[in-house]
Amino acid sequence: MTHSRLLGVTIDNKLTWSRHILEVKEAFANKLNLIKRSRFLPKSMLLDLYFKIILPGVTYALPIWGGHSNKDGFKSLESLHCRAARIIFNFSLDMPSAEVLNKAKWDSIFYMYNLGLANLVYKVYYDLTPPDMRHIIVKAQNKHGQRNGNKAVVPRFQQAHVSIRQQLATKLNLNLQLKNYLTWNLEKMA
Repeated sequence: MTHSRLLGVTIDNKLTWSRHILEVKEAFANKLNLIKRSRFLPKSMLLDLYFKIILPGVTYALPIWGGHSNKDGFKSLESLHCRAARIIFNFSLDMPSAEVLNKAKWDSIFYMYNLGLANLVYKVYYDLTPPDMRHIIVKAQNKHGQRNGNKAVVPRFQQAHVSIRQQLATKLNLNLQLKNYLTWNLEKMA
C-alpha cells in the first residue's frame, strides 16, 4: 500500500503530504470550475459557495500538513485561491496575485496556515486539545515574576543523533495524535 486516507487526510508510505496536496489541488481545481460555470449567480452567492463549501475543504487540517517541505504544492494552492478571486470578482488574468488578494480583501492561504497554526498552539498551551497532544508544548516555568509569564517550550529530543527508527516512531505518533485530535473535534461538535 502506497498511501492511506484517514479522516480526510492522505499520507503516503514515505510519511509525506505530497499525495494529500495533490488530491487537494485536484479537488480545488474541479470545484473552481463549478464556480466558473456558475458565474451567472450573484457575487454574494458565489462568495458564500467559495467560503462556506470550497475553501474549508482546502484548508481542512492545514496546520498539520501546511508545513510540508514541498513549497511548490503550497504555491499552486495559493494560485488557485487567486484564480477563485479572479473568477468571482471578474479581475483580469494578468493582475498580480498579491493585488488580486488585496483588491478582493482576502487572506492568503499561507496566512490561513499561520493563523491555524497559532490557533492550534493556543489550544495545546491552554489544554483545549485531547490529552495525547498536550506534551507537544510545555509551559515554561518563570521564577522572575509575571512579566514573561506565558512562555512555551517545544521539547527537544534527548539525543543529538536521532535514529531513523525514532523519527518514524515520532511521525507515527504525530499521525495518531492527528487522528485523535480530529476525532475529538468531531465528537465535540456532535
